[in-house]
Formats: sequence, structure tokens, C-alpha cells
Amino acid sequence: MKLSKKVAIIVVATSSLILSSSPAFADQINGSGATFAQPLIDVCKVEFTKDTGHTINYTAGGSGKGRTDLLAI
Repeated sequence: MKLSKKVAIIVVATSSLILSSSPAFADQINGSGATFAQPLIDVCKVEFTKDTGHTINYTAGGSGKGRTDLLAI
């Protein structure tokens, strides 16, 4: 029972931190990664841009390229 209480407290505390933090807004979101995901991302980014006004640039160079790009940030 004590472990469950500790887990519940941690979950509530973590959730409140996440929900109370300010959202990050960007006019443009850049990403790269697997070629497998590109067709889905191409379809979704049109609707995302219509709904939010933000654009997504996704370069499908393979998952290895995505990891390399992430590490270069």
C-alpha cells in the first residue's frame, strides 16, 4: 500500500509539472528520420498547418540520419 501511495504522489507531481509548464510554440518544426514515416507525415502536416498555421519540414533520410541530426542539436 505504501508503494502505491508513493507512485500516486510521483504521478500527480509529474503531471502537474508537465501541465503547468508553458507550451513551446514555433512557426516551423524541422525533423528528419525514417523514410517509412514520410507518406504519413506528408498527409498529416497539411492538416496540421491548416489547423495551427505552423509548418513541418521532414527530411526522410533514414533512421540513422535522424539520429545523427538529433545528436547534432
